[in-house]
Amino acid sequence: MMYPLTLTHTGARWHLDTLVATDSKKETESAKLFQKAVKKLNHAFKMAAGDLQNKVHPMKNDAVYDEVYDAGKLIKKIETAIGKHASAEDKEAVGVLKRCVMSMRLGGSITPEILKANPEFEKFITANHWHHKAYRYEHVLPVIDGEPGVFYEGQGIKFSELMTKNDEENKPLVDPYSKKMPNCCIIKQGIMPWAQHNVKELFAHTQEDPSTWGDQYVYEIVTSLLDKEEKTPHFTGDHCWLRLRTKDGDVYSWGVVRPDITVWQGLKQRSTMMLNGAPECPDGFESLEKKEHHMLATQIPITEEQFEEIKGNLNKMNKNGVPFSVMTGLTCQGHVVHQASKIGVKINSEMTGATFIGKSFFGKTVNWLWKAIVPKVIRVVITYLFDFVLGLTVGRLLSIHAVDPKVRETYGDEFDGFTHNFFNIFKPVMVQHPLAMRKWQRKVEAFRNSDEGRRIGPWAMPEEFLTPKKKEAPQV
Repeated sequence: MMYPLTLTHTGARWHLDTLVATDSKKETESAKLFQKAVKKLNHAFKMAAGDLQNKVHPMKNDAVYDEVYDAGKLIKKIETAIGKHASAEDKEAVGVLKRCVMSMRLGGSITPEILKANPEFEKFITANHWHHKAYRYEHVLPVIDGEPGVFYEGQGIKFSELMTKNDEENKPLVDPYSKKMPNCCIIKQGIMPWAQHNVKELFAHTQEDPSTWGDQYVYEIVTSLLDKEEKTPHFTGDHCWLRLRTKDGDVYSWGVVRPDITVWQGLKQRSTMMLNGAPECPDGFESLEKKEHHMLATQIPITEEQFEEIKGNLNKMNKNGVPFSVMTGLTCQGHVVHQASKIGVKINSEMTGATFIGKSFFGKTVNWLWKAIVPKVIRVVITYLFDFVLGLTVGRLLSIHAVDPKVRETYGDEFDGFTHNFFNIFKPVMVQHPLAMRKWQRKVEAFRNSDEGRRIGPWAMPEEFLTPKKKEAPQV
């Protein structure tokens, strides 16, 4: 059985002490996990002592981040080991560990004791994912007159004060039940009174040192993959979005998510291109757990005029609707590819429907056996037949050549590159996927690290990835 642990403070340093007694194999397992978690948190507290004292977010230190993250994973294992019918003492001990992790994620000023005394605040933090966003934006959430605080429009305020605020429609800013803020977003300045989802106007979500990108304007392609080996595509969890960086340090983030529609609405839409993509600013993936979402960014220098053009394009879609169609490739990634084409960059980030479905459904082992046992000629024939049937089915039944009239009215032929000719129903169905984009990024990365790339400079691009217009233009 585990007993509640104690938390002692010495200046900015914390230390966990626990007494664990066991009388069964099951309890021995949970006790070992418990002690491992305590050890990791104590190590994290020790390494973070200086940052905690100086009000610097401790998890910007990668070693501290790793220990806190690992402790969080161990806590989940402990909860599984002790089961739903754990004693009150066990639950309290686990609760202390969880609040220690939460405290570190929020910057360390709000202690586990304060979290325990303010359960509604903890619910608010979790509901709005601030325990992840605090690390992303280096927020050290304050304690004000003994109460937990937040940042609101750049200023520290008490959580109790936040709960009294109303939005423009005189509705509570924070939902009193779910504790979510549907009409607000959390960025570098803290809570801002406008929505992140279905955003209407692009805005900078953070400011960073522009010297790290050459004090210039940059178009940045970002991918996030669940598979760190970069082999298996996923239907959900993989993502692509863009960032725009200015020479003054402002960073914009924009992405598109799938429309919030029912299954019946999806069947009615089929694969028709429609104005129902949901734009996000900043993109929701900006603040995800970095150890579980493997991200890579590729930067491309642009001019101020190109920056303004792309920003204008995005704002037009924000206001008038974002064209979206999964089967034609006009997805989160399709929009990134499309905007890149406007600065003279060609991106081949597609894979056939057969490849996508095969790798997604059958996993690494089956795909390895497929390559090891089945001769290449037979694999090519089977894949071609699958692509043929898929193309015929999707082309005829799902009308992937169709475009909603509202798209034409708003954008003309702007997105015709993402429609299929009705008579090309025998061609393979191609899909945009972040795994294919990651391969493109790796090629750029390899070229920039090559002798030729180093001679050209840090922003070098393979010639085959540039349009003739871009080839003629000097490096920014």
